[in-house]
Amino acid sequence: MSSLEEAAAESGDRRRTVAPGGTPIDFQALVEGIDAITWEMDTDHWLFTYVSPQAEEMLGYPLERWLERNFWNEILVHPDDAIWAIDFCMSATQRNEDHEFEYRAKAADGRTVWLKDLVRVVARPGRSPLLRGVMIDITSAKAAETEAERLRRELLEAQELAHIGSWQWVVADDQVTWSDELYRIYGLDPKGFGASFAAYLERVHPDDRERVQQTIGGLVQSGGFFDFEERIVRPNGELRYLRSRGQAVLESGRVTRLVGSCQDITEQKEAAERERTLLFEQVARQQAEASRQRLQNVFEQAPAAIAVLAGPKLVFESTNDDYTALVGRDDLVGKPLREALEIEQEAIFELLENVYRTGEPFVGREVPVRFRPANGEWRSGWFDFVYQPLLEDGGVYGVMVHAIDVTGKVEARLELEGLTARLAATNEELEQFAYVTSHDLRAPLRGIASLATWIEEDVGEALPPRSREHLELLRSRVARLEGLIDGILQYSRAGRLRAEAESVDVGKLLDDVLDLLAPPPGVVRVEGEMPTVRAERVPFQQVMQNLISNALKHGATESPRVVVRAKELPDAWELSVADNGPGIDPRYQDRIWTIFQTLKTRDEVEGTGVGLSLVKKIVESRGGSVRVDSTLGRGATFRFTWPKR
Repeated sequence: MSSLEEAAAESGDRRRTVAPGGTPIDFQALVEGIDAITWEMDTDHWLFTYVSPQAEEMLGYPLERWLERNFWNEILVHPDDAIWAIDFCMSATQRNEDHEFEYRAKAADGRTVWLKDLVRVVARPGRSPLLRGVMIDITSAKAAETEAERLRRELLEAQELAHIGSWQWVVADDQVTWSDELYRIYGLDPKGFGASFAAYLERVHPDDRERVQQTIGGLVQSGGFFDFEERIVRPNGELRYLRSRGQAVLESGRVTRLVGSCQDITEQKEAAERERTLLFEQVARQQAEASRQRLQNVFEQAPAAIAVLAGPKLVFESTNDDYTALVGRDDLVGKPLREALEIEQEAIFELLENVYRTGEPFVGREVPVRFRPANGEWRSGWFDFVYQPLLEDGGVYGVMVHAIDVTGKVEARLELEGLTARLAATNEELEQFAYVTSHDLRAPLRGIASLATWIEEDVGEALPPRSREHLELLRSRVARLEGLIDGILQYSRAGRLRAEAESVDVGKLLDDVLDLLAPPPGVVRVEGEMPTVRAERVPFQQVMQNLISNALKHGATESPRVVVRAKELPDAWELSVADNGPGIDPRYQDRIWTIFQTLKTRDEVEGTGVGLSLVKKIVESRGGSVRVDSTLGRGATFRFTWPKR
């Protein structure tokens, strides 16, 4: 029997026991099922007495080799770790102390395997202790640890190169942790830093402190990410610009800490500022040159007479061609104003001298001036003047004169005002004439109508039917003439008389119109909703009433039908009145808008020929338009637009 088998036999009672419920527990199966090497060693000879089967799978040595003398210290443990590992284990065993340690082992195929050995020291009376332990393969963990350390070193190097430091603030404990680079950025000694939020805030520039405090306070309350710039002041008073980025860490729905990084962007800021300064200076030079060129172009090309006068005597410094042409001389430069020009109004000189003295500009509109050009006749005109003080080193060194000859405009306006006044007087006379004419014409017409009625009443039944028809025709002609007089009066007033505009409900207005016209039931139909328009009520009602009346007159003889509709346009409302009459020949569609024009004789259709022309005049005088759409035999649709404003 091998030593391994003997050890197994001696410890067989330890590897199989019974659970409290009486169920046997196979500890050997349990041990051999874990991903680790379970072992037992006799320290009399430092010889393994038991090794679980995982040993061969993990390190490649057959189990028999593990039972060889000095296998652990001479074969298994890596030579670089052998001295300290063996010494550590033996020392702890002599003190009867359980222990654990990590070391490198050599696998059978030459690989280096990191092991973590957990060792229990079992005392035996009269004998050296027994060791029992578990070896765990931590090679992957060690590799990860090595990689993490490498990354940590690279991060520190990168932070130093990029001037980026990292930090963490534990909110509850007010514990601040900074990286080495962050201390360098702040110019602080880690031993002298208070490692608290207040200590950090003390280094923030006073002008940025409140903003930073509010930002971080908001993160503590609500969480989230942050990215902001701040200025700090080093202990030596040096100002640095930092960019801080990071996030708030939530645990159980509460912000427990803030983690982030700070990058020193002072050099970038200073470089950007230098670039901005250079760019500003370049742009300023370009703008100055462009302004000078524009001013020169304006001076030379402006449709105005321009001159620059310098000094208290207002000596001509420069003039453009228009100014030279205006005053009739090109030798003004170097001459004082009062000596160079003859101007009748002394106030012109005084105004210019006052601008120079006070530095206050003067603007004059349509100023009358009487002056004499060189070697010429005295001339009168109107001018728009701007006298602009020219400043230098905080004082006035001259005055720029800007003059536009508006004589033609003023004369035209004065002429227009005269024409307007005469037109107003003419309109007033026309209105009076129309009123008087209407009164003078109506009086005899009423007399004729009354005379016809008296004759009919006096003669009574003796009046022959033929004569009775003549009297009736006479009265109808009188009524037609009275209607014509009313139409002429309305037409003459349509474009001249205005009332206050109001909101007019077209639907209700149509009800009033139909009550006045009283068409047979069902003849006139209003389709769809009617709008509310801004209009003078009476003229608007005249338009609707005339169009509907016209449609009723010219509708079909048997079954007349009139339809009123409304349509919204972007800037206006379009209203239409359609009939089912005989229609209008396209050749005559322009004639119908002319006053006194009818397409049928007045005996066929009662009318004055004023209605449609009145519609056109009212609508167009309010900014709208009218038109007719018609085909012979298919009725006519009259449309007009009414502006929304």
